[in-house]
Amino acid sequence: MDITPQTLPKLRFRKSVHREKGDVSLDSGMIRLLMAIDERKSLAQVAAELGMDFPTLKNAVSRLLQLGLLEPLEKGSAVLETGFFDTMKTQVIKAVGPIGEFLIEDALADMGLEKNRVPIQKAAELVNLLADEIPEKSRRIQFQKVMLGLIPQG
Repeated sequence: MDITPQTLPKLRFRKSVHREKGDVSLDSGMIRLLMAIDERKSLAQVAAELGMDFPTLKNAVSRLLQLGLLEPLEKGSAVLETGFFDTMKTQVIKAVGPIGEFLIEDALADMGLEKNRVPIQKAAELVNLLADEIPEKSRRIQFQKVMLGLIPQG
C-alpha cells in the first residue's frame, strides 16, 4: 500500500480482527492509532487528531496492516452508523409491528450485507427494500421520508 503525505486524505481504514494471528505486540503509537481509526475519517484526519508525524504514522499503519488489525477501505465505502439502524428499527416496528426487526435482518441478508458494514451508498436501497414490506401506504411513505432523510451525504 502506497502511503504518502499526498494519499493520506484519501485513505480510510477499518479495524479488523483475525483470530488465527494469536498474540501480537503493539507499541503505544500503534495502540493510539488503532483506537483512533474510524471508517468515517481519512488517515489524514486521524493523524491530525493524534498529532502523529508522518514517519510514525506510516510505520504504525504498515505494522497494523501486517498484523491484520487494519484493513483498507475502498473509496466511497464509508458505512452506516449504529444510530441509523436504531432509528430504522424503531420506524419499521412503528409501521408493521414487532416483525419489523426480522424484516431488517431479512433485507440485509437479501442484500448480502452485515448490519455493521452497510456502505452508505446502499442505504437508499435498504430503505426502499424495507418500505416494500410495509403494506399501508401512508406508513410506507412516512417510513421512507424519515429514513431517506437520515442517510448521510458523501
